[in-house]
Amino acid sequence: MRILILIVSSENLNVYKKEKALWRTYMTSHSEIDAYFIESRLDVSTTYIENQTIYTHGEESYEQLIPKTLDALQLCMSTDYDYIIRTNLSMVWDFNALYTYLQNCPKERFYAGQYGPYYNKETLDYWFHFVGGMGIIMSKDIATLLLENRTITESFPDVDDINIGYTMHCLGVPIKLIYFCDWEKSIDCAKSKSNFFYRMKQEGTDRENEPALIEKLLSILYPQQNL
Repeated sequence: MRILILIVSSENLNVYKKEKALWRTYMTSHSEIDAYFIESRLDVSTTYIENQTIYTHGEESYEQLIPKTLDALQLCMSTDYDYIIRTNLSMVWDFNALYTYLQNCPKERFYAGQYGPYYNKETLDYWFHFVGGMGIIMSKDIATLLLENRTITESFPDVDDINIGYTMHCLGVPIKLIYFCDWEKSIDCAKSKSNFFYRMKQEGTDRENEPALIEKLLSILYPQQNL
């Protein structure tokens, strides 16, 4: 079984640079998991891979999240992956636990993660559910569907995870709920092995605290790595 992880990345903030460095301590630690940062640069004309990073054309922005995700995904589709995961720099993944979990999951029609509701902005009525961008897990056929319906995804006037969720809604793809562990409980979750992905983003606080928390979590999940 092969897994691809695409990590939304940039170096616009110091905290991003630190979290990127921490990802590098374990992103190549599992033989069946390939992980790449995805970043956009205006001086890039074609999508390419260099130093564990997939570069796409564009200026880093919220609007660029979907184009760079789809461009990076398109570049990797020729490789025989069973699952594709789109995640963020502030997430931490337990690769061994992730691999074990996915071994028992279907390899088709699998769109999974922690999800929430989306409401029509005009009527405020519930419309559809979407998987949060911190951890979108797709079987390869779903990733292929996403690329084949790129016009739907890019035409929806919102941000990346909601755009993907809208596409899956239009195509009638159900969601498999998988909970992440938030940063407040991350150490306890890691010690009990009750989760395989951890959201370490510090909402409404000084995000400079995140790298230290991530490093502590990684010392439990990957004690053999040099942090």
